[in-house]
Amino acid sequence: MAEASRDQTVVRSQFLEVLPLDTGNFLCLQTLVQARLVVKPEVLAILDAFAAPRRLGDVIDEFVRDRRGASDRLHHVVTAFVQNRMLFAGTHDEERTQYLAVLSQWYGRDPETARQAARRFTSQAVPRFAAPVARDLDSFVPAGRRLDVVMVGLCDVQIEMDVLRETAREFGIDLHPVATFETTLDVLRDGGHHAVIVGSLGARHGHWHRADGGGDFSPSRYASAMRDLLVRIRALTGVPVLVHNLPVPTCSPLGLAERGADSAIERCRRINRDLVEIAAEYPDIYVLDVDAALAFEGKRRLLDDRVMTTTHLGGLGWWTMMARLEVASVHGIRPPVERLSELGVTDPFEFDRVVAAEELAMLAAIFGVGRRDTVVVALDGTLWPGDLTTTGSPFPAGVDFGTWSFHGFYLGVAEALRGLIGRGLRLGAVTRGDETTVRARWRYPGRAPIDRLLMADDFAALRFGVSDPPTAVREIADELETTAAQLVFIASDAVDRAAVRVALPETMVLGDNPFAVRGALLTHPALQVVAARQEGVEHPAMMVALARREKARKGAGDERDFVASLEIRCEVGHGVEPDDLDRVHDLVVRTRQFTTTGRQFTREALAAMDGAAGGRVFTLRVEDRFADYGLVGVAVVIGSVLELLLLSCRVVGLGVDRAFLRVILQEVSEEHATIRARLLMLAENAPARGLFRNNGFRQVDDGTWEIARDGIPAPGAPPSPEAIRVTVRGAVSPRDLAPGASHVVGD
Repeated sequence: MAEASRDQTVVRSQFLEVLPLDTGNFLCLQTLVQARLVVKPEVLAILDAFAAPRRLGDVIDEFVRDRRGASDRLHHVVTAFVQNRMLFAGTHDEERTQYLAVLSQWYGRDPETARQAARRFTSQAVPRFAAPVARDLDSFVPAGRRLDVVMVGLCDVQIEMDVLRETAREFGIDLHPVATFETTLDVLRDGGHHAVIVGSLGARHGHWHRADGGGDFSPSRYASAMRDLLVRIRALTGVPVLVHNLPVPTCSPLGLAERGADSAIERCRRINRDLVEIAAEYPDIYVLDVDAALAFEGKRRLLDDRVMTTTHLGGLGWWTMMARLEVASVHGIRPPVERLSELGVTDPFEFDRVVAAEELAMLAAIFGVGRRDTVVVALDGTLWPGDLTTTGSPFPAGVDFGTWSFHGFYLGVAEALRGLIGRGLRLGAVTRGDETTVRARWRYPGRAPIDRLLMADDFAALRFGVSDPPTAVREIADELETTAAQLVFIASDAVDRAAVRVALPETMVLGDNPFAVRGALLTHPALQVVAARQEGVEHPAMMVALARREKARKGAGDERDFVASLEIRCEVGHGVEPDDLDRVHDLVVRTRQFTTTGRQFTREALAAMDGAAGGRVFTLRVEDRFADYGLVGVAVVIGSVLELLLLSCRVVGLGVDRAFLRVILQEVSEEHATIRARLLMLAENAPARGLFRNNGFRQVDDGTWEIARDGIPAPGAPPSPEAIRVTVRGAVSPRDLAPGASHVVGD
């Protein structure tokens, strides 16, 4: 925490009410803006410490001394309370003055506008319902990558807010959700959010005119309402949108007598099919299959349609949250909530936990949180039963692949691994067998479905004669230029799994339950991608090329001689071609290592950057004598500021970053005498931190570097490898490049 912050005076808001709950926790309610938190006693003690205005540094020192706690935890707690207006940085008089300055413009003239002004002022939209998850001190400490999410819908998304935030920590996501209704989307105008989650809409309730008293699901009405909402959302924001489909009811009023395409259940299914078609009309809008997630867990104990009306289709948690005053609607007589347990309901909020897990899995895939890029397979016992040195072949010669038997288990694992290749992941393999024997016996019977099995060429890296699996796995990671945190290791041998877990604790290890391997490969969030785009798919041939390149590097005596031997060719493009937009956006969203800021841009924003004041985009394609790596670099310049430069891992270490940067500087310097660049110290971007220092920039402050026009190195000047040939296409003229025989300008 900076010294200036320690010197701030902070006081508990005069609009804060604290109520004890029967759970031993406390409800904190900022009555003016309706911000709500349920906290544990240890957190309330921090609020109480600011009952009178106090210097923040004094409270920190007192907290660390008396409770032996860490000062950064207190910083996060105080920050959260200030953001929620429960603590105020100032005095009570200053707090009153600030609120009056904003709200007095509206109160007394238009109450509804005043309410919206209060929400906009605090960036809060407060749910009527929210499952209370008590906050302890650790819950305020960021758990990973921050994502701000706006949740649009009825009580289902609002009840889920706290559950979603709590579950996000398990996914390595520091989630900040804000809830609003489909009729009040003003919070989207403020920006600053990464995604929108759309729950079920009011249109699900249908028209109550059926003779049997059931809810009339109207597919066309619901589809129309959702399409209208998405049009309104897209007019306000271009971030990814997750759209809930509807849980299909478990029962209907007419039971078996209600059959055919017009039944309530089939109408609901039709709505879900319509949602898939609507989402396909937009980039970055995805359908979250709530129905499938609930069905997988056992819908009977989760969905309320056996308890409530057919079209409510929510969880059972809200029953336990009803205020006592709500019983007025039933003459003070309510059904006994405690009897829900007899229906198998052990956790009334399990519905919300199941949905939250699906939402987070999709968000993790969209934003690449915790993504793994390589799966290393211990071949024996995983791709085939036993080991080839004993069995002599993966499967017996006479096996009938036309009849399902135990071999179907291994076919399923192989099919899943093939699917990962299609998603863009790489495969590595280890085996105790010697190379000659394994390759000779790696043969399948004549009737084998080869297109669903795996051969040696499908693996980007192989290790034979392995006696120490952790060492072999490390070697594969080095060869494929990845890290332990991006690996998955699969083995049937418990000793091998244990050894890798101890030596490589960041590596995900599978195989404890062999029947769980295929499911984990197909569904784990770290192995998901939202689209298998052609350029994002790592074909095994490219992986082989990368492996050969690294072997050549190890055999070269001098790094400059090695780079020169690669015959690297770069093409720098100006602007984003329509066919490249998906790839560019994919790199911007997912790149976490060689990135100068990690700044996110929407697909629409990238497409709109045409060199005007709104910014410009540069792209980089690279190939060498081993492979064509495709589009691997993106840079975004806004005005005279380089806001983002990133590279795919496959070309890091080849010097193309310096060549790319210098071409960008040459063009921008035509309009600006001084160029600034942003550089943030992120958790994973160590490879990019020296980029500006090594190319003539001087540091202005913690996040900003600067270079003058006359200080820009020529694209081929040391330490940039002179052997890299650069072609520039787009809005660059020949004079934009410094002289150099190895640098040409394309049409």
